[in-house]
Amino acid sequence: MESNAHGRISGRIWFSAIFFGLIGQIAWIVENMYFATFAQDIFSNSGRADMAYLVTTLMVVFSALTATITTVIAGGLCDKAGKRKPFIAYGYIAWGFTIMLFALLPMSVTEANLALVATLLVVFDCIMTVAGSTSNDAAFNAWVADNTSPSNRGRVNSALSVLPVFAVVIVFIGLGSMYDPSAASNSTFFITLGIIPTPFMGKSYSLIAMLSNAVTLIDIAVHCPAGATTYTLPSCVAIWASLAMPFVLIPSSFTTSMFMF
Repeated sequence: MESNAHGRISGRIWFSAIFFGLIGQIAWIVENMYFATFAQDIFSNSGRADMAYLVTTLMVVFSALTATITTVIAGGLCDKAGKRKPFIAYGYIAWGFTIMLFALLPMSVTEANLALVATLLVVFDCIMTVAGSTSNDAAFNAWVADNTSPSNRGRVNSALSVLPVFAVVIVFIGLGSMYDPSAASNSTFFITLGIIPTPFMGKSYSLIAMLSNAVTLIDIAVHCPAGATTYTLPSCVAIWASLAMPFVLIPSSFTTSMFMF
């Protein structure tokens, strides 16, 4: 723990806490603010606005249950492993890719694909929640507690408590113009937001791999025929897994090795 008996916190701990805290809040803002809007726009554009309320309700219910269960289990795993940083580093990477999953969904679908898209919205939201609850709610919060003391923890938590405000500004003012409810696809919006939680690669070639995979994902989404969903659930999972594989194989994290280890 890099804080002394007088309550001083090192600059490295301050930087890591604010940096990782802000990235995490940006990702949660996307989940809390845009996923429900995205679902409502899809069904409104498809002429089934009545389904929007059902699907968004299911997203809220299942993501809340997923967050509760995941945080408890992930917290126990972090304690058992005695490590927080791998859960944070690789969890944030996975978190970014789960946000990119929404780029696969078009803004309008046919009647035959409504059930599939509704299912994917709920499933993708739950997958994203698993990654976020593991890396942020369980591991990151535990890391903050590990690296602070009762005399200075309040200062750190006070700084973290204002980060959602900055996250809202970044997402809505900085990137909100990228979202267009009348467009055929909002793949660029979700891919851009998905890249934000993934700046934690250990080698320069991994950054190139990330950019290459992002371009591939954009190409897939753009060339999906407007108004139709050509991807089944297995194919979506396969695409995501293949794009995420280079990051799973990365042995270290640049950011965590520099600021947190």
